[in-house]
Amino acid sequence: MTADGAPLNIVSRYQDAWTSGDFETAGQLVDGNIEFRSPQQYIVGASDFFTMLREFATRVAPRWQLVSATQADDEILVLYHLFSDDGDALACADHFRVREGKIVSETLVFDGQAFAAAAAQRATTN
Repeated sequence: MTADGAPLNIVSRYQDAWTSGDFETAGQLVDGNIEFRSPQQYIVGASDFFTMLREFATRVAPRWQLVSATQADDEILVLYHLFSDDGDALACADHFRVREGKIVSETLVFDGQAFAAAAAQRATTN
């Protein structure tokens, strides 16, 4: 596999795409039967996954910042920050599995209180 198709590169391209609102590119990097887990959800299938992801993207600023990443074969663990509209860093950890150039699973862990506080702040300013 070339460096461009390396699992860590695929995950980085996916993160760049969805956080910037480029869901077409993000969709090209995700398997149609993706399994997604988070503290609140379990989703199977790209259609439902992208419905959720598009809505989630409206709750964060359009960027992400890598803190650390590690890769073992087709598994990638990424610690990163998303940002509130005010620029507050929201810590996230994601475990991805990549097979044949596509993300087949994602398990997201994040600080729910930080996301709730950012949503509450946004609601009071709107």
